[in-house]
Amino acid sequence: MPDARPKLGTDRQVADLLLRTYAAGERNFVGLNLGKVNLNQANLVNVVLSNACLDHGDLGKANLNGACLQGISAIATYFGGAQLVGADLDNATMPRSSLNKANLRNANLAGANLNGASLIGADLTGANLEGAFLVKTNLSGANLAGANLTKAIGCEASLIRANLSNANLNCANFTNANLEEAILIAAFLLRANFSNVNLTRARLMEANLTQTNLRGANTTGAIFKPEQLPPQPDHKQIQLLQVRSRNGLNGTKSNSLSQPINNNGTTAPQPLIAKTAASSSAKEIKVCREPPKPVMPRSKGWQVIAKPKGQTKTTPNPPNHKPRLRVKTKLQSKPASDSN
Repeated sequence: MPDARPKLGTDRQVADLLLRTYAAGERNFVGLNLGKVNLNQANLVNVVLSNACLDHGDLGKANLNGACLQGISAIATYFGGAQLVGADLDNATMPRSSLNKANLRNANLAGANLNGASLIGADLTGANLEGAFLVKTNLSGANLAGANLTKAIGCEASLIRANLSNANLNCANFTNANLEEAILIAAFLLRANFSNVNLTRARLMEANLTQTNLRGANTTGAIFKPEQLPPQPDHKQIQLLQVRSRNGLNGTKSNSLSQPINNNGTTAPQPLIAKTAASSSAKEIKVCREPPKPVMPRSKGWQVIAKPKGQTKTTPNPPNHKPRLRVKTKLQSKPASDSN
């Protein structure tokens, strides 16, 4: 049966006709030739483009959520910032394509050819890349948490600072790949080939490394056990010590010039304020300190005259003055009268 679709002319006409047909409710565009077509920021949710040709096209920031793109040819196509959540890209041919910062959460890329493609900062959380070809693919900073990379081939791929926590890399081949500072916490690497891989400062806590080939791998600074983690600073304790230091309670001299002075010449007590993280709102705890007791000088030529309890006073002696001695006499008691 001959194809009923009209023969399309220039690339711009193809894009306009596609968008008008889609707006009219049509979703099936199987096998359509969209090579070099500009569909930047186009809204094509749930579109069916199976086996279509998108070579050298521009689909940057296009909305392709839930799209069926099985078996498409997208050689050197631009998908930067595109939305491909839940899209089906099974066996897609996408070498040298650009998918930087594209959203591919839960997308199906099983058996896809992404050799030499760029997926810097792409979100591939929960994506299926089983048997995908990732030779020399740039996945630096990509989020592959919980992704399925079983039997994937990623030789010489770049996964610098990529997040592969809880990812499945069983039987995957990443020979000569760069996983510097990558996160592989609780990842599955059963019988994976990681020979000559750069794992500098990578985190592999709780990772399953059963029969994993790490021959020639660079594991400088890599962390395989939780006890190898550096101790984390106690921010609450540091904050409290800083407050105590400012208030002169940590063995350091406080700056008396910055504190108010009472009438008697002593410094007024300053409240100590500390913040606690017991709740979401910071609580203030005030701790007041008593002012230091004044120390009275006691030098030659001075004497202390007893005053009522709680008060002291010092007066200077005149020159050549001999202090008078106070002589206490006992009161003579009256003789007891004879009882006789």
